[in-house]
Amino acid sequence: MNGMREAVAREYGFVLFRQYGEEQAAHLLNVDLSTLKRWRAEGPIRYVSMGPRKIRYLGIHIADMLLKGVGSGEVPEAWIPNRCVLAVSSSQVRSLVADLGR
Repeated sequence: MNGMREAVAREYGFVLFRQYGEEQAAHLLNVDLSTLKRWRAEGPIRYVSMGPRKIRYLGIHIADMLLKGVGSGEVPEAWIPNRCVLAVSSSQVRSLVADLGR
């Protein structure tokens, strides 16, 4: 699966372990911002909440949406639970992302 994610990231021009804001993620997915927000509210996508008004998507989340699709009614088991709420500093996020790459 990681090879497919890497290929999608190269094709669409994003980095798997970089954080993207909602507008950037919607642009990469070629959907309207309101659509991405609706998907998030309905729950079938993964994202990182960094506060009440700061939502981020890792490139890996975007790659998964491009590979698996969204809204088909069939949410893959791997997506449950679908929300990751973190209360960390940006340096802690960098450290966590570095650990994931190992």
